[in-house]
Amino acid sequence: MDDQNPYAAPLTTEAPLASGSEGGSQLAGRGTRLVAKILDSLIVSVVNVPMMFLTGYFQRAMEQQVGLIEVILYSLIGLVVYYLINGYLLATKGQTVGKLLMGIRIEDAATGQLIPMGRMVGLRDLPIMLASMIPVIGGIVGLVDGGLIFRQNHRCLHDDLAKTKVVTVR
Repeated sequence: MDDQNPYAAPLTTEAPLASGSEGGSQLAGRGTRLVAKILDSLIVSVVNVPMMFLTGYFQRAMEQQVGLIEVILYSLIGLVVYYLINGYLLATKGQTVGKLLMGIRIEDAATGQLIPMGRMVGLRDLPIMLASMIPVIGGIVGLVDGGLIFRQNHRCLHDDLAKTKVVTVR
Protein backbone atom coordinates (compact mmCIF):
# COMPACT_ATOMS: atom_id res chain seq x y z
CA MET A 1 0.00 0.00 0.00
CA ASP A 2 1.20 3.54 -0.86
CA ASP A 3 1.96 5.68 2.22
CA GLN A 4 1.78 9.01 0.34
CA ASN A 5 -0.67 11.58 1.64
CA PRO A 6 -3.15 12.41 -1.18
CA TYR A 7 -3.58 15.90 0.31
CA ALA A 8 0.12 16.77 0.41
CA ALA A 9 1.60 19.33 -1.95
CA PRO A 10 2.96 17.78 -5.14
CA LEU A 11 6.67 17.04 -5.18
CA THR A 12 8.79 18.68 -7.86
CA THR A 13 12.43 18.74 -8.84
CA GLU A 14 12.14 22.10 -10.61
CA ALA A 15 13.54 25.16 -8.91
CA PRO A 16 11.04 27.96 -8.32
CA LEU A 17 11.23 30.99 -10.58
CA ALA A 18 13.26 33.88 -9.25
CA SER A 19 11.41 36.99 -8.20
CA GLY A 20 10.85 39.23 -11.23
CA SER A 21 11.14 36.36 -13.69
CA GLU A 22 8.55 34.80 -15.91
CA GLY A 23 9.07 31.59 -17.80
CA GLY A 24 12.79 31.54 -16.96
CA SER A 25 13.59 35.00 -18.37
CA GLN A 26 14.39 37.96 -16.14
CA LEU A 27 11.73 40.61 -16.71
CA ALA A 28 13.02 44.05 -17.60
CA GLY A 29 12.65 46.56 -14.81
CA ARG A 30 10.07 49.30 -15.04
CA GLY A 31 12.70 52.05 -14.89
CA THR A 32 14.78 50.37 -17.57
CA ARG A 33 11.75 50.15 -19.86
CA LEU A 34 10.94 53.82 -19.20
CA VAL A 35 14.46 54.98 -20.06
CA ALA A 36 14.41 52.87 -23.25
CA LYS A 37 11.07 54.44 -24.25
CA ILE A 38 12.39 57.95 -23.58
CA LEU A 39 15.51 57.25 -25.68
CA ASP A 40 13.38 55.90 -28.54
CA SER A 41 11.10 58.92 -28.37
CA LEU A 42 14.04 61.32 -28.46
CA ILE A 43 15.60 59.53 -31.43
CA VAL A 44 12.37 59.56 -33.46
CA SER A 45 11.76 63.21 -32.49
CA VAL A 46 15.06 64.20 -34.09
CA VAL A 47 13.43 63.31 -37.42
CA ASN A 48 9.76 64.09 -36.75
CA VAL A 49 9.97 67.50 -35.05
CA PRO A 50 11.96 69.25 -37.82
CA MET A 51 9.68 67.68 -40.46
CA MET A 52 6.56 68.92 -38.64
CA PHE A 53 8.10 72.37 -38.25
CA LEU A 54 9.20 72.62 -41.90
CA THR A 55 5.81 71.49 -43.23
CA GLY A 56 3.98 74.07 -41.12
CA TYR A 57 2.18 71.46 -39.01
CA PHE A 58 3.06 73.16 -35.71
CA GLN A 59 1.84 76.53 -36.96
CA ARG A 60 -1.44 75.03 -38.19
CA ALA A 61 -1.86 73.22 -34.88
CA MET A 62 -1.34 76.45 -32.92
CA GLU A 63 -4.04 78.07 -35.06
CA GLN A 64 -6.30 75.02 -34.57
CA GLN A 65 -6.27 74.38 -38.30
CA VAL A 66 -5.29 70.70 -38.13
CA GLY A 67 -8.00 68.19 -39.04
CA LEU A 68 -8.33 64.57 -38.02
CA ILE A 69 -7.00 63.28 -41.33
CA GLU A 70 -3.82 65.34 -40.94
CA VAL A 71 -3.36 64.12 -37.35
CA ILE A 72 -3.70 60.51 -38.54
CA LEU A 73 -1.32 61.16 -41.46
CA TYR A 74 1.40 62.63 -39.23
CA SER A 75 0.91 59.83 -36.69
CA LEU A 76 1.36 57.24 -39.43
CA ILE A 77 4.44 59.10 -40.70
CA GLY A 78 5.79 58.97 -37.14
CA LEU A 79 5.17 55.22 -37.03
CA VAL A 80 6.94 54.77 -40.38
CA VAL A 81 9.93 56.81 -39.12
CA TYR A 82 9.96 54.69 -35.94
CA TYR A 83 10.12 51.50 -38.01
CA LEU A 84 12.69 52.90 -40.44
CA ILE A 85 14.94 53.58 -37.45
CA ASN A 86 14.12 50.46 -35.42
CA GLY A 87 12.71 47.91 -37.89
CA TYR A 88 15.87 45.93 -38.55
CA LEU A 89 16.70 45.65 -34.84
CA LEU A 90 13.12 44.70 -33.99
CA ALA A 91 13.01 42.02 -36.68
CA THR A 92 16.40 40.50 -35.86
CA LYS A 93 16.81 41.07 -32.10
CA GLY A 94 13.44 42.19 -30.72
CA GLN A 95 15.00 45.51 -29.77
CA THR A 96 14.66 49.18 -30.57
CA VAL A 97 17.71 51.45 -30.31
CA GLY A 98 16.62 52.39 -26.78
CA LYS A 99 16.08 48.76 -25.77
CA LEU A 100 19.48 47.81 -27.25
CA LEU A 101 21.19 50.55 -25.23
CA MET A 102 19.35 49.44 -22.07
CA GLY A 103 20.01 45.70 -22.59
CA ILE A 104 16.38 44.58 -22.93
CA ARG A 105 14.28 42.99 -25.68
CA ILE A 106 10.72 42.11 -26.66
CA GLU A 107 9.83 38.43 -26.93
CA ASP A 108 6.83 36.13 -27.10
CA ALA A 109 5.41 35.83 -23.57
CA ALA A 110 4.87 32.07 -23.86
CA THR A 111 7.86 30.86 -25.88
CA GLY A 112 10.57 33.48 -25.34
CA GLN A 113 11.09 33.68 -29.10
CA LEU A 114 11.15 36.79 -31.29
CA ILE A 115 7.75 37.78 -32.60
CA PRO A 116 6.94 38.40 -36.28
CA MET A 117 6.93 42.02 -37.46
CA GLY A 118 3.27 41.79 -38.46
CA ARG A 119 2.38 40.99 -34.86
CA MET A 120 4.71 43.72 -33.62
CA VAL A 121 3.05 46.38 -35.77
CA GLY A 122 -0.51 45.06 -35.96
CA LEU A 123 -1.03 44.07 -32.34
CA ARG A 124 1.62 45.81 -30.26
CA ASP A 125 1.98 49.30 -31.75
CA LEU A 126 -0.85 50.22 -34.11
CA PRO A 127 -3.86 49.58 -31.80
CA ILE A 128 -2.48 51.79 -29.01
CA MET A 129 -1.45 54.50 -31.47
CA LEU A 130 -4.88 54.57 -33.12
CA ALA A 131 -6.72 54.46 -29.81
CA SER A 132 -4.59 57.34 -28.51
CA MET A 133 -6.00 59.58 -31.27
CA ILE A 134 -9.59 59.26 -30.01
CA PRO A 135 -10.49 62.36 -28.00
CA VAL A 136 -10.79 61.70 -24.22
CA ILE A 137 -10.60 57.92 -24.64
CA GLY A 138 -7.09 58.18 -26.10
CA GLY A 139 -5.72 59.73 -22.93
CA ILE A 140 -7.33 57.02 -20.83
CA VAL A 141 -5.93 54.28 -23.08
CA GLY A 142 -2.47 55.82 -22.74
CA LEU A 143 -2.73 55.89 -18.94
CA VAL A 144 -4.01 52.32 -18.76
CA ASP A 145 -1.33 51.11 -21.20
CA GLY A 146 1.51 52.57 -19.16
CA GLY A 147 -0.12 51.98 -15.78
CA LEU A 148 -0.41 48.24 -16.27
CA ILE A 149 3.38 47.96 -16.00
CA PHE A 150 2.92 48.10 -12.23
CA ARG A 151 1.46 44.60 -12.23
CA GLN A 152 3.66 41.74 -11.04
CA ASN A 153 4.32 40.59 -14.63
CA HIS A 154 5.46 44.11 -15.74
CA ARG A 155 3.34 43.84 -18.90
CA CYS A 156 1.64 46.89 -20.42
CA LEU A 157 -1.61 46.79 -22.40
CA HIS A 158 0.35 46.64 -25.68
CA ASP A 159 2.20 43.59 -24.31
CA ASP A 160 -1.10 41.90 -23.44
CA LEU A 161 -2.52 42.61 -26.92
CA ALA A 162 0.52 41.14 -28.70
CA LYS A 163 1.22 38.46 -26.05
CA THR A 164 4.74 39.77 -25.46
CA LYS A 165 7.02 40.49 -22.53
CA VAL A 166 10.17 42.59 -22.21
CA VAL A 167 13.18 40.84 -20.68
CA THR A 168 16.82 41.56 -19.98
CA VAL A 169 19.38 40.18 -22.43
CA ARG A 170 22.56 40.49 -20.38
